[in-house]
Amino acid sequence: MNQDKTTRYRIGKNESPVYVSEALQDFSSHWRHHLGTHNKRNLFVLLDENVELAFPDIISDLFDDRFHNVHIKKLKGGEQLKNLVVATEIWDELSALNADRSWVIVSIGGGTLSDLAGFTASAYKRGIPCVFVPTSLMAMIDASVGGKNALNQGSLKNQIGTYYFPQFVFVFPRFLKSLPEEEYRSGYAELIKHALLHVNNNLWNTLQNLDMSELPDASLLASAIRVKMKIVQTDPFENNKRLFLNFGHSFGHAIESYFIDHNKPVKHGEAVASGMQFALYMSVKKSLIASALAEKLSSMLESIYPFPQNLEMNELINYMRHDKKVVHGKIRIILFKDFGRFKIDFATEEELLVAFSEFIAKKRA
Repeated sequence: MNQDKTTRYRIGKNESPVYVSEALQDFSSHWRHHLGTHNKRNLFVLLDENVELAFPDIISDLFDDRFHNVHIKKLKGGEQLKNLVVATEIWDELSALNADRSWVIVSIGGGTLSDLAGFTASAYKRGIPCVFVPTSLMAMIDASVGGKNALNQGSLKNQIGTYYFPQFVFVFPRFLKSLPEEEYRSGYAELIKHALLHVNNNLWNTLQNLDMSELPDASLLASAIRVKMKIVQTDPFENNKRLFLNFGHSFGHAIESYFIDHNKPVKHGEAVASGMQFALYMSVKKSLIASALAEKLSSMLESIYPFPQNLEMNELINYMRHDKKVVHGKIRIILFKDFGRFKIDFATEEELLVAFSEFIAKKRA
């Protein structure tokens, strides 16, 4: 008798789980389980046009006769999508289609599409179901997991958002084969962050022995997703431990905004990697971590993601003033103590300016 040896993982509980599978047909069974079989659904699909070009057969196979109507809106993925103008276009199209609350929004693409899908689904008629099919490494292990959906306000990152969980997330690793190196290199930054969040250093050790010019396998994807999912399930609305997932992000988002305004956009992962380097320096400065360990971690990050040159810290501070992590005029920063151990701390603008000057001087020494 033939045995099915397909690699499969389920991460999470019954509500909003993530499925990692190398079998495309599993999408159908997960759909039936979470959205039922009694009625054919109408779908509004946000599809990255590059994904369709690379995998036309896979896209057509996802949607069979169990769906009554499939309306596909093709988009070019990227930060330019994450704004209220594009969201309003989607709501207008849904209204023109007479879409009711039984419709499902499905995103097939990277993290910007899952952000857009989750946000528009959460607001249309006070909430309709959504399903994410992430196709980038960043989206698979981070952006599509955990129910946070956000749009940008101008160059300011993720200023408008909701907590709204998809029915499920379906990770099909084959999609990664179409990614240019810069995309999965960006995704590896979040994978490194997940390794630091792991309570022991097993995932970190795996990464140490990994060729990051190659794509991760299903097992590594599942391990990274599991780290984030465990944190999200204990603190879904970011009241405490989930804030640890923001490690490197206060400074990283400021770097992203800085380069957007200077017409030199950088990948999210690259910016977060730089943010983690600065956060590690701050952790040493606050006597939370031995300098030797911080140097080891920073050196690995620097070897893959060189810290950007000629940053103007006063400009970065201005972007950080608008960050969601500002509380009573102080900027909340996540500091590293050890694998799986972090501290939620606050810094004044003056403290950050001094620390950044020292950090840059150390980089140049």
